[in-house]
Amino acid sequence: MRVAFGTVIYKMAHSYQEDYINAINNQDTKDFDVLLLNDNLNNEKCEYLTNRIKQKIIWVNRKTDMTIPELKIELIKSAKEKEYELLIFGDFDDSFSENRISQYILNYDSKYSFYYNELYYMDQKNRFFYMLPPIVEEINPILECNFLGFSNTALNMNTIDHTLLNSLNTKQTIAFDWMVFSLLLLQGHKGKKIEDCLTYYRIHEHNIAGETHYSIEGLKKEVEIKVAHYSKLVGIDSRYLGLYKFYTDLKNSFTTNLLLKKLTINNQYWWGSINKDDVLRDWPL
Repeated sequence: MRVAFGTVIYKMAHSYQEDYINAINNQDTKDFDVLLLNDNLNNEKCEYLTNRIKQKIIWVNRKTDMTIPELKIELIKSAKEKEYELLIFGDFDDSFSENRISQYILNYDSKYSFYYNELYYMDQKNRFFYMLPPIVEEINPILECNFLGFSNTALNMNTIDHTLLNSLNTKQTIAFDWMVFSLLLLQGHKGKKIEDCLTYYRIHEHNIAGETHYSIEGLKKEVEIKVAHYSKLVGIDSRYLGLYKFYTDLKNSFTTNLLLKKLTINNQYWWGSINKDDVLRDWPL
């Protein structure tokens, strides 16, 4: 099986590159290539990566003025064009357990279109999410939240077609990984958790999806992200129309301080602080 470990590399995460390099070099299998799409590093920094990473590197050409979603789409398209069967994602500012790639290869199952693993904080001591389901077969688990990011997932490229990739260009949002896996599930694809391997997730100021912040700013950010997300999906599944209307009304009318006092947060996934049914039950609009 042809396996690629894919990453978009960028200047803001350059200071964390040694952890990334060491995580790749310390993998307990060598049966993979490293697929790198350079966003904005200069030639000297790219050459440094080429010299330090021991695996074969395949560089992906970046087109001018690409958005963050476009960069990720281009990375996936390149893996498809180069006929990789498994594309394992890793962020440039994260690190990984030494068996992350070997566990994905060992547990590959062709009936699943994507795979995911546990996320831990960079100190390697504490789990980021409370619990991940062993299998995801429909959209409900990520309808109002998300645990599938480009730091802890992989794609079975044999199940990814160009129709999906082309459709992603019209579905660009700030929480783009949420969009990718939502579309896969809405199209009937399934995901499987890969046990006994980890991603070590770094929290810093440039994270789009960091920790859940129980604050006015955190709630406003979640509402805005959900409005943008649902606006792209209203024509695909009827549930999204109701969610879009609800979160749009919430964005335009609610008193954040009041909502903050009333919310009981019981979801530790990204964008999971607010749940439509809970709000309507406790605080009808």
